[in-house]
Parts: sequence; C-alpha cells; structure tokens
Amino acid sequence: MRITHLIGIASLLLLQSLRGEQPSSWPPKGTTAVRAFTFAGGPKDLIIDGGKIHLMARPKEGLLLTKEQVANACAALNTTSHHFGYFDTCFEPRDALVFYNADESVLASVSICFTCYNSRVVPSSLAGDFDYAALATFFATLNLSGGYKFHSPSASDYATAYRNKVEEWRARRAKAAGRPIEPEPWKIAEPSATNRLRAGEKVCIATNIPYDPFDGIKVIDPQGYVRLNLCKAVVMIGGLTEKEGSKAVRRASIEQKLYNDHPSFTISVISARRLPTIRNHNDQQDGAGQPAPAPLWKSKGKENRQPEAEMRSK
Repeated sequence: MRITHLIGIASLLLLQSLRGEQPSSWPPKGTTAVRAFTFAGGPKDLIIDGGKIHLMARPKEGLLLTKEQVANACAALNTTSHHFGYFDTCFEPRDALVFYNADESVLASVSICFTCYNSRVVPSSLAGDFDYAALATFFATLNLSGGYKFHSPSASDYATAYRNKVEEWRARRAKAAGRPIEPEPWKIAEPSATNRLRAGEKVCIATNIPYDPFDGIKVIDPQGYVRLNLCKAVVMIGGLTEKEGSKAVRRASIEQKLYNDHPSFTISVISARRLPTIRNHNDQQDGAGQPAPAPLWKSKGKENRQPEAEMRSK
C-alpha cells in the first residue's frame, strides 16, 4: 500500500509539472493510483457496477499504471476533440480507467467505447469531449487483452480515421454557414410496423453504427428480393413491413458473421418515399428490372447471436 501511495504522489507531481498553465480535469484531486481494465460491456454497462468492479473486468484487480503511464493516460483525457454531435452511440465499452485515493476508494472512472467514440464518466462533472485518437494511442501501449482490437499496435490507423471524421464534420459545419445541417435520412426515421415494402421501390438500408450506412439506397427487384452488398446476400423483403424487413436483413448479417463486435447492433430498412432526401453513399447500380439470383440466405428461423470474433475489416 505504501509503494502504491508513493507512486501516486509521484504521478501527481509529474502531472502538475506537465500541465503548466493549461486548465485540465485529470487526474481528480486526491488520486494516488490509476488502474486500467478491459471488460465485455453492453449498452448500459460501466466499469464500476453497484460500487464494485464489473464482474467481466480483466485483469480482476486491474493493471496498476506506472507514473509515466498515469501521465500519458491523463494527458490523453485532457486532450479534447469536439464531435459536434455527429457521432452515434452504440456504446459497448471495452476499455476503462479507474482512479483511486490513498484509501483505495474509487474517485472516478471512465468507461470507453472506441467504436462509437463515446464514454461514460463517473462523476459526470469530469466528463468532457475526449480525443479518441489520443486515448487509442495510450491504450494500444498497454499489455491488456480483451479490449478494443486496434488495427495496429500503435493504433495509428484508428487515430487517422478518427481525425479524418472530425475534420469531415468540421467541413460540413463550415459549408452549412450557420444553417442547420441536414441529417442523414436513416438517422431521422424509424422502421414502421405498418408500412409495407413494395417490389420495384427504393429502400434505405442502414445500421446504428457510426459511419456505416450499410448498403445505403437499394432497389427491391420485381420478385421482392434485395441484393445486399456488404454481407453478400439476397433477402426477400417484398411484402414485409419495414420492421419485418429490418429483422430479415439483420438476420442475414448475423448469418454472415458481421458486426460480431456489436452484439446489440440494429439495422433499419426504410422506404425511400418516407425520407426527405435520398443519398446513395455507395453509388451502386441496382438492376431493378432484373430478377435476383437464388437467395444466398433465407430470411427464416429465429435470430441467433453469434459469439464475438475478430472485427470485420471495413
């Protein structure tokens, strides 16, 4: 305990010297130790569950960070990046940091979802617009298993993609010149339980995962089938309601073992005639007048959750 206490004090002194005149929130006042965890989190899970460490947390006691690691972790937390509300929130956290005082009581915790660029901070007064490129660079240096699987040990691919998305949103704001930016169609409509999908009409197929419109705009062929590019399947949705069609496409995705890193993902199939605008992000060509080949997947049977596997490459 005494060693832990000394490490914590040294960490705080180092962090204070690094801060200079820049205001920051991390570490919380009274911090003497910081531990890193990975855990299998769901949409409502946090690393601290009912005052205790999450049952799925690994390592069980957490990885005690060195003073240098504490400095790097807090530097990442104190680096901000404004998302402008563009990023979605699947929120399935895999990584976390917990801050302790000299009595080993929890002062604060940060549960991080690197997939949707979101986090839950307790207490919420410490929450901020974190820079997930900086956080990814930090977590990729830790000897932890079970967390977010970065594309490279340095997390450089992830960091680059993240910063590109931030710049993309800034450009959209600048182009809008103060006017409200029109959201993507699939963000403002829910699948209807009564509206039926018709052969020959356009539908928008999208997931709730950030930057992933799935197949975008597709056309149902005369026989009622829709060809899915991403999961390489053909699914019968003609005559189904939008809600039923959404479930059918989701089952096809699960059958092809897509989104195993997003067990709670949803897919929306919405008639394009109900959307204010239509955008085909994949610029694909659909042969609406030609019959589809025999389905590669049949939309029958119950939906089964697949075990987690390696993330699909985008």
